[in-house]
Amino acid sequence: MKWLAFISFIFLFSFAISRDLKRSARDAEHKSEIVHRFNDLKEDVFKGAALITFAQYLYKCPYEEIAKQVKDVMDLAHKCVANEQDPECLKPVPTIVLDEICKITRLREAYGEMANCCSKADPERNQCFLSFKHSSPGFLPPYQRPEPEVMCKAFQENKESFMAHHIYEVSRRHPFLYAPTILALAVDVEHAIEHCCKEATTSICLDGKLSLIKERVLLLSKKCTYICGILKKFGERTFQANTLALISQKFPKASFSEISKIVKDIAHVHEECCAGDMIECTDDRAEVVNYICSKQDIFSSKIKDCCEKPVVERSECVVRAQFDDTPEGLPLLAKKYIEDKEVCKPFTAGQDVFMAEFLYEYSRRHPEFSSPMLLRIAKGYESILKECCKKESASECYSHAEEKLRSHIQETQEIVKTNCDLLASVGEDDFQKAILGCYTRKMPQVSPETLIEISKKMAAAGSKCCQQPEARHIPCLEDHLSMVIQDMCMRQEATPINEKVTHCCDDSYADRRPCFTKMGADESYKPPHFTPELFTFHEDLCTAPAETQHIKQLTFLVNLIKLKTTVTDEQLKKIFTDFTGMVQKCCKAEQHEACFGVELYRIKNPAQKISGCSAMVMFAQNVQESTYEEAAKMVKDVTDLAQKCVASKEDAACLKPLTAIFLDEICHEQGLPEKYGLAACCAKADPERNECFLSHKNSTPGFIPHFKKPDPEEGCKQYQENRAALLGLSPSVMKPVKESGLTEQQTCEILKKFGERTLKALKLVQISQKFPKADFATVNKLVTDVVHIHTECCHGDMMDCIHERVKLTEYACSHKDTISTKLSNCCGKSEVERSECIVHLENDDRPAGLSPTVREFIEDKDVCEHFAKEKDAFLAKFVYEYSRRHPEFSHLMLLRVGKGYEELLENCCTTSNPAECYGKGEEILKKQVQESQEVLATNCNLYKTVGEYFFQNALLVRYTKKMPQLSSKELLHFTKEMAAVGAMCCHLSEDKIFPCAEGYVDLILGQICRRHYARSINPNVCKCCSNSYALRRVCISNLGIDEKYVPIPLTPDLFTFHEDLCATQETELQKKKQEWLQKPFSRLHTRSGPINLASKGYYFVLRNGAEISTYLPVRPWGSDQAQ
Repeated sequence: MKWLAFISFIFLFSFAISRDLKRSARDAEHKSEIVHRFNDLKEDVFKGAALITFAQYLYKCPYEEIAKQVKDVMDLAHKCVANEQDPECLKPVPTIVLDEICKITRLREAYGEMANCCSKADPERNQCFLSFKHSSPGFLPPYQRPEPEVMCKAFQENKESFMAHHIYEVSRRHPFLYAPTILALAVDVEHAIEHCCKEATTSICLDGKLSLIKERVLLLSKKCTYICGILKKFGERTFQANTLALISQKFPKASFSEISKIVKDIAHVHEECCAGDMIECTDDRAEVVNYICSKQDIFSSKIKDCCEKPVVERSECVVRAQFDDTPEGLPLLAKKYIEDKEVCKPFTAGQDVFMAEFLYEYSRRHPEFSSPMLLRIAKGYESILKECCKKESASECYSHAEEKLRSHIQETQEIVKTNCDLLASVGEDDFQKAILGCYTRKMPQVSPETLIEISKKMAAAGSKCCQQPEARHIPCLEDHLSMVIQDMCMRQEATPINEKVTHCCDDSYADRRPCFTKMGADESYKPPHFTPELFTFHEDLCTAPAETQHIKQLTFLVNLIKLKTTVTDEQLKKIFTDFTGMVQKCCKAEQHEACFGVELYRIKNPAQKISGCSAMVMFAQNVQESTYEEAAKMVKDVTDLAQKCVASKEDAACLKPLTAIFLDEICHEQGLPEKYGLAACCAKADPERNECFLSHKNSTPGFIPHFKKPDPEEGCKQYQENRAALLGLSPSVMKPVKESGLTEQQTCEILKKFGERTLKALKLVQISQKFPKADFATVNKLVTDVVHIHTECCHGDMMDCIHERVKLTEYACSHKDTISTKLSNCCGKSEVERSECIVHLENDDRPAGLSPTVREFIEDKDVCEHFAKEKDAFLAKFVYEYSRRHPEFSHLMLLRVGKGYEELLENCCTTSNPAECYGKGEEILKKQVQESQEVLATNCNLYKTVGEYFFQNALLVRYTKKMPQLSSKELLHFTKEMAAVGAMCCHLSEDKIFPCAEGYVDLILGQICRRHYARSINPNVCKCCSNSYALRRVCISNLGIDEKYVPIPLTPDLFTFHEDLCATQETELQKKKQEWLQKPFSRLHTRSGPINLASKGYYFVLRNGAEISTYLPVRPWGSDQAQ
């Protein structure tokens, strides 16, 4: 942020004037720095600040030695007051302090290398001593508070000595806590003891008051350490910009010039404290506060009581004071910074001044934002002006600035809302687990102890901040998270974690938190080798205190993620649920450790999930051309391994991921990879090996000969009584297998081509229709789990896929009362049958009293606000509500409605009257639905009129024009399947016809698109297959003639027929007619339109010799326009 240079320049200029005048006055009065500091602070405060300074540097020294150092400095101060001309009195105070430290004879013995600092000259000596200050808590044991009686007695006998010891103990444990803060907190302690020692319940009183003060000490110590770290890392300019934002929020009534007068002084006070110059820091902070108190009417109405306190308490009170109220009637910022057509003039003339004033104006209007967020907004605005002011139409360019800046605001608001909502729904423990899972993937190199500590701090920040008023959510959360991130970055400097963490820590102070939030898993991380010790639990897991048990569970979670950082949130949630269940189960068992051995093995060892049938599926799908005997041998090998692993679970072969076990078996089977062309895949390492195997899966029809039904005599030797039943059931079994295969192949294609978001939307539609009585949260959970299962299946992880599907059906059945009344029959079946039963389950009845329309999404005046704040969640809720009301619509139709509603809001929410605009949404969406319904009705009417054969002819003509590159065989196959849709769907009731027809047509179009992906058809088809899944059917329907197709020359052999045509069976004859029909259209159609076959003398005899024109008045499944 180049404009930050302004803050340094303006402040150095304007504040240098005020400070130099003050210093000039001081210099005229006192030549000695120690004299004027002593005179300003008076003896007690000066002595306290000196004690703090020495105790923070010399944390190992006993109180008596520190007291001696303080006495020497106090003696010098008294001496200098009497005679300022003494050479010792002319030294800067920090130099006097460090000289005193370097006089300690046993300094090297007590502090080692720190003694080397004494050989340096200032300011290097000062920086050297600072580097030895401990910033990590716990370098000294916690202070043990004396018993109440002992404390009261010591306080009453010698209050000064008691308080000095207290200041000493606090200071040595908190080396970066500012001296004026320590002195102010000491006054609070003094008041607490004075009060409580007079009470009858002294112990209770002291415990209550001193515990609160201790919490504040810890918080402020962290904050001071954080501030000093930021100042050191990002420098004076960034720090002053941050201070400008904060002070503008705190004193919004003060003018820019007044704010400018104190920001530099405040920043300078921080610099002094961070440099260890605690005496100067204390004096200068008091001076700034005195100035503010002298102009209370200008600065704030909230500091009146503070300004009446003694000097030590006054400064801390003003620092803690609430933000003043934002002045009423402040003009809109847009008028000056966006609507003014001359913005570029002041920006280019004085960019730094202009940007600093923008930051001041924006900050004073937004106390609900954090200072880093305000810096991000200023940075974004500066970038916009830099870009726009180079253009001729600059004002038009930056007129959209407010919308662009909104993204910075929305990002933070959405993160905060999402996390607060999650915390509210799952509680702090599970919230910590979610954070822990997230950050273990981001920085798996960090120890479990540190990751647990970080996640605990973040979860605690959520608990503290999310309970506050909404206006405090963002500043509270981002301030606390910034301190946690700073702690991580300090560790990163000492021990580098990874490149992503380095980038986020070093790049930009303002963007640090968003950078960490957006950081993904560390792809460069190499997981450690599995060691059984990481997953071995003993008796103490049941008998240890609750906190210890919790940490053990979290450590298990971290170690698990480190082995596989690609594990999804859903997988983690399931694993942790299983783990929690294991602990509860085994801690109730008689033999705890024996139970842990069995149950934990089931969680972490995937081989337990192997069964003969599911293993056969894995091998048969990965090596499709293998013989049954080859596949059966591999099944036996992995089944034997599973049994071996049960007996000896520490065997290295048992600890591999499931997919790796199966692929290893294929690759190690002698000669098999070479025989079936898989050797190249076997040469790769996972996950590339798995991807390679996936790419070899072949779904082309006819790739493997059709399965032949066994001869009844052979197949039913021992089951003769079931012979008729077997033959009767065979077609009904094979048909669903084929349909399910196409559906699942289609699902994997959607996931691969259009991504998880599209698949989630599709599943949201389907599950909302199937379970309309389930609430949105339940449907959302089911959608997430179903998509995860599809992801596993599509990646070839069939064992996990089967296992997860069983678990999901268990969940559905355990919640059947709230999900669906139709589940009972399925839930009574076996595990294998149950899941398939639920998949094919009819839609449940709509809940009674459900309104027919989704009025809240059309009539609510706050629709745009909800849409802007949580777009994806809001649209998901709309799709859920719309889908559960319309079981008569197809899944694709509902996706198009959702897409149409999104486009409607994107358009309306930018207009002057959004509510009026989206109030017409129902009519617009209804029109979209009606158009599809009309196409369906036209097709079914035509099908019923002309029959399946002539209906296919119409489709054949149309698709030959759209895709003449397809072979006759392909066109006949696709159009035959489309024509069959009429037979399957057109006789159904109105509430089922639409889902049936568009569902089947979608599967056929999916086949066409997969044919295109394998061998490109034409650019028009490419566009339809790639742009939008929801609009794919509509896009292909609207395709016209492929005008870029170059037909081959007409040759007589295309229309030469032989004797065999007369001897052909009826079915084959019909096929030949259709092949002949397809040829002229694929070869002879021109860019100006189809050639009239009748004019060329070509006729084809259909239905008893009747002459039928090839130009049919039809709107087939493949067309939304009459042909």
